[in-house]
Parts: sequence; C-alpha cells; structure tokens
Amino acid sequence: MLVERGVFAPVRVRMVEKRGRCDYEVGQEFVWEGWNPPEMCGALAQALRPYAFMCSLGGDSWEEDRSKWYISCPSKKGTVWMLEALPRPGRDWVNP
Repeated sequence: MLVERGVFAPVRVRMVEKRGRCDYEVGQEFVWEGWNPPEMCGALAQALRPYAFMCSLGGDSWEEDRSKWYISCPSKKGTVWMLEALPRPGRDWVNP
C-alpha cells in the first residue's frame, strides 16, 4: 500500500511478546500519527521511529506478511512490537 506524497498513514503499535521486565503488557497498543511518537517509553520510541515512518509510508517489511513490522525494544530482553499502517479515512489509497 502506498500513500499520497507527504501523507502519513497512522500506524498501530502493539506489543505482541513480553520478554524481561517492562511497564507495558502484551496487547497494549498505541497509534503513531505524523512525526511525533505517542506517549511511550523514550527508548522504545527511538527504536520504533524509522520503522514507523517506513510502515506509515507504505514500505514493505522483511516479514512474510510484508505489511507488518516486528521490532524489538532495545533492552537486552526487549519486548516485541508489531507495527501496521491503518487506513486514513477520506484519503484515496493507491495499491501497487
């Protein structure tokens, strides 16, 4: 899915695996819209930032389902987060 130039699709960020100690729980979600991250742990936001932008702009991940990104928190026993773009109401989407 590609988006129109300069338009960011919102990205759902959901914890899918908890390893080690973390204040968040499996299933907890955030929605990342635009340049700034939602209220979340700063280390997690920095780890997710480049992938949230690529996901938002329609880039393919390396996963079997290329629309989903699985990124780990930078902690030694970090949590795993799934990122996926959400449709933006009122926009025309272009499928490659």
